[in-house]
Amino acid sequence: MNYLGQRVQKARSTLHYSQEYVARKLGISRSAVSQIECGKRKVSSNELSVLCRLFDISADELLSGHQVEQTSQVFTRKFEELEETDQKEILNLIEFKHMMKVRRGLKWTNYMELAARHSKGNARHWFRYLRKEIDKCGVTFSTEDVVALYYNEVLTPFQRVSVKAAFTDGSPTRQHILGLNNAAQRNKVILARERHEKANTGKS
Repeated sequence: MNYLGQRVQKARSTLHYSQEYVARKLGISRSAVSQIECGKRKVSSNELSVLCRLFDISADELLSGHQVEQTSQVFTRKFEELEETDQKEILNLIEFKHMMKVRRGLKWTNYMELAARHSKGNARHWFRYLRKEIDKCGVTFSTEDVVALYYNEVLTPFQRVSVKAAFTDGSPTRQHILGLNNAAQRNKVILARERHEKANTGKS
């Protein structure tokens, strides 16, 4: 208990906290804090938890004096030991993970805003983004969602018209977007084969 008190006193002094300040955080008197530091008073589990948060150290470090290396410190130390190419690979992975975290938190309208900025004037690129989202239509979208995107100031006039047409049943734009990049349809394959056979027959 005496060693615990010494570590509490050292942590408090390092952070330039007064005994009165620590006492207020613990909800006890200043003299009680003094008794803790002198090893004359026990520390409850709740008080220990408060002290750990207050001093930003682990309970193990406060109780035993064993310094526990924080995750960020472990990462920094191990990262610096790696070759530069490995460091770049890890940084790229971190960036990718961050990007995925951001995207998971986005509504589809937010995602489409990013797509609008990214695709700029590339109509085919923009249609690919639309198709990716329209494939989920009926599960993710509501009329309000589409209207919110339609009136978003980020969209160009062309993109705005594309949105309106893409979410209109039977429109050529919708059919084009839904079919964009799809594998060749079976009837088209059959037609191509028939044309090839006729061409070969004519040669013979």
